[in-house]
Amino acid sequence: SRNQKFRVIDKNQQVVWEHEGYVCSNGQQLIVQQNEKYGVRNGDGTEVFPCVYDYIRTTGQNNDYYILKQGNQFSVASAADGAILYTMDSTEDQEISYANDSLFVLQTQVSEDPSDWQRTEQMFDYAGNAISEQYRSIWADQSLKQGLCYFEARTLDENSVLLDEKGQVVFTGEKGDSFILLDENSLIVHNYEENSARLVDLTGQQKNKKAYTGMYPFYDYEEGSWTSTKLSLCVAEYSFGQTQLKDLITADGTVLIEQAKSIVMLDTDRFWVEKGFVQGLMDAEGNWLYQQSLFDSSVDE
Repeated sequence: SRNQKFRVIDKNQQVVWEHEGYVCSNGQQLIVQQNEKYGVRNGDGTEVFPCVYDYIRTTGQNNDYYILKQGNQFSVASAADGAILYTMDSTEDQEISYANDSLFVLQTQVSEDPSDWQRTEQMFDYAGNAISEQYRSIWADQSLKQGLCYFEARTLDENSVLLDEKGQVVFTGEKGDSFILLDENSLIVHNYEENSARLVDLTGQQKNKKAYTGMYPFYDYEEGSWTSTKLSLCVAEYSFGQTQLKDLITADGTVLIEQAKSIVMLDTDRFWVEKGFVQGLMDAEGNWLYQQSLFDSSVDE
C-alpha cells in the first residue's frame, strides 16, 4: 500500500511505531519505503535494513530471505537475523530471481531488446560457483514439506527437468511435460498437448496405471496465513463417457475414493464427496461418515 499512514499497536492499544508511505508485510516483518528507497523493520519498529535499497523483495520457501538491490549490487539476506549471505556486482541484464539458505538463481537477459523476455537462469552456491547448467527458466516449488527443495527447469530446447538443491537433474520429462511434486519420490507429470496426467516416481515408474486427464494436489493452509503445505494427496480426473469423474489418490498411487463427481477437502482427513446419487462426508480411507441422497429434500434447505 502506498501513501498511507500505518500504526503498529501493542496488546494495550498503545502505538509502538508508525510510518507514512509504502508498507508490505511478509507475515513477520515489514518492507517500508522512505525517500524513494526501501528498508525492512520488525513488528516492533526496530530496523533490520535501512531505507537505502532500490528495491527489496522476499524469497525462499517461507519468505525467510530477502533479495536486496542497491545500485548495481544484488545481495541475499536472512530475514531471521539480517545477515548478508552473498553480494554480487551485476550488469543491467542480470538479477537474482530466487534464493534460500544454500543457493541463489541468477537470471540473465539474453536479448538486447528489453521488451523481449528471452533469458537464462542458473543456480549458484554462496561461494559464487555455478552448480547447475543454464536453463530457460528455473522455478522453485515452495509448497513442499519443510526440508524438501526441488526445482522445475526448462532446458534451452524447452524440455522439462526436475533439479535437486545441488543443481543435479533427478528427472527428465518429455516435450510438453510440466511437473507437480507431491513428495520426495512422487511426481505428477502433466502433458497438456496429450491431455494426460500420470503419477510416477523419480525413476519414471508409473505408480497408478489408470488413464487420467489431470491431477491436482491438495494444500493445507496455515490459519490466518497464505502459507500452505502440499499434502501427499491429489484429485485425479478422468472421462467416463460424457462424464468427468474423480479419484482421490495418495502419493504411492493408492486410490482412496473413486468414481466421484466431486471431492472437496474440508480438513486434511475429511472430504465432502458427491458420488452416484449420494453426497456426504468421507474420511481419508474412503469411509462414509455421513451420507444423504441427492434427491433428499433436506439437501436444498
